[in-house]
Amino acid sequence: MLRSKPFCPSLLVFTLAIGVGSAGFLGCNYPGSKPPESGEVWDAIYLHGTHCGYSQTVRKPVEHKGKPAVSIEGHTIMRMVRFDQQIDQEFRFKSIETPSGTPLRCVVETKMGNTPMVVTGELGEKGQEFHLVTSIAGNEKKLTLPWKEGYGGYFAIEHSLKAQPMQEGERRELQMLMPIMNQIASTQLIAGKREPVKLLDGQTEELLPVVTIQTFADGNELITTCWTNDRGEQLKIRVEGTDQESFRTTEAIAKAGVKVDSFDWGSDAFVSLEKPLPNAHNTKQVRYLVKVEGGDPSRLFSRGATQGIRPIDANSAEIIVQALRPGEPLRAGELQEPPTDLDVAPSSLIQADDPEVVRLAHSVARDTEDPWQIATALEKLVHGHVEQKGFSVVLASAAEVAKNRSGDCTEHAVLLAALLRARGIPARVAMGFVYVSPREKHPHGAFGGHMWTEAYIGNRWIPLDSTLAQGGIGGGHLKISDSNLSDGDGMSSFLPILPLISRLKIEVLEAS
Repeated sequence: MLRSKPFCPSLLVFTLAIGVGSAGFLGCNYPGSKPPESGEVWDAIYLHGTHCGYSQTVRKPVEHKGKPAVSIEGHTIMRMVRFDQQIDQEFRFKSIETPSGTPLRCVVETKMGNTPMVVTGELGEKGQEFHLVTSIAGNEKKLTLPWKEGYGGYFAIEHSLKAQPMQEGERRELQMLMPIMNQIASTQLIAGKREPVKLLDGQTEELLPVVTIQTFADGNELITTCWTNDRGEQLKIRVEGTDQESFRTTEAIAKAGVKVDSFDWGSDAFVSLEKPLPNAHNTKQVRYLVKVEGGDPSRLFSRGATQGIRPIDANSAEIIVQALRPGEPLRAGELQEPPTDLDVAPSSLIQADDPEVVRLAHSVARDTEDPWQIATALEKLVHGHVEQKGFSVVLASAAEVAKNRSGDCTEHAVLLAALLRARGIPARVAMGFVYVSPREKHPHGAFGGHMWTEAYIGNRWIPLDSTLAQGGIGGGHLKISDSNLSDGDGMSSFLPILPLISRLKIEVLEAS
């Protein structure tokens, strides 16, 4: 049985709520083609029909280096529950932009761990680079993104829709900076046909649906739909594949009656099985039948040395998961992608250069240079080091975990990755689902969202799970994606998991 519960997908929900801020949750009210000098807007955020949060955005004119500019400040709060513990997640931002929407400076503060993550950004003097600095507990990491004329900031979609409201059947493409993701997203806007939409005031309006597809460097996508009026104002937004919506409204309505989402993003987010998987984490191989309503599991799940996929039809596939250790044969024809520099470098979440992380990394397996012995010793170390199993933290950094010794599987995964890198072993995190033993709500066992670690040893990526500390894993993990959690990549790797929760069915066909 897992020593800590699987991670709660509330991290993904909060990431989406923030990410689509540039698609309207944190939108600015720009009537006509020219933004007003000042203004304030409010949005109410709903999950599973529960009013669980709100966002406020305030816009006012300022000067930046002696030139006219616009200041946009906002605050988002969401309240959820995971494993019966309430989580209040907050996001604050300030962006200084040109009147046409080019970001000049920005500050984004996100509270996902005990210590806020603060990202500051500034456009380079020549307008060809955008410089980002991520800071957690005084630990800073720098990132430079190439920048081109015409790129937009967090509110590029608003600027486009307000400057020229879309027409039925119209398509547009934008390049824009995304909060939290710290990436330039390639964004498509696709307008449909007007339809009646009921709003929070009980009124129904004929609005134009606009599908927004934002594609990131790793190929993952964030898909939302917004409904706009004739002035290009976004009055409703829905995150596709989830039960998350926001509505433009008044301050009184946005703030009144905010409740904790009744859906438990821990215990209610499991995928139940019809029969258990005995001794799941000591199996050598497990064969699964996986079905995804409206999706193709052969494209959604990861292929690699530990996981093979055979498509059956458009919505189902057979997935074979096998345990892997150094020296064992790889799948026939299976190629292992080699690690990159980002798999060994420190980042704002995986602080392999933090003094306490470095000390911990060298506190075990001091007399060996064998990477597998070091890796399994570190896996065991993290298992014992994280003493307090709390679920009010969404994603803490490795340095936080090393100091506070608390968290769930996400904290186990990032700390182990940092320790491995501190010992010179390339490491990344993997996201997917893990088998959880039978319990009251799931009498035959279930799969829950999970994060674990992968180390590159020899010529292969080998999974390790410090919530189990068994010297590697068996066939009880189903992998969706992996990430080095670098400062310009990583958060988008979580995106494929959330839409699967309500659409996924898993059947155990055979285990050995």
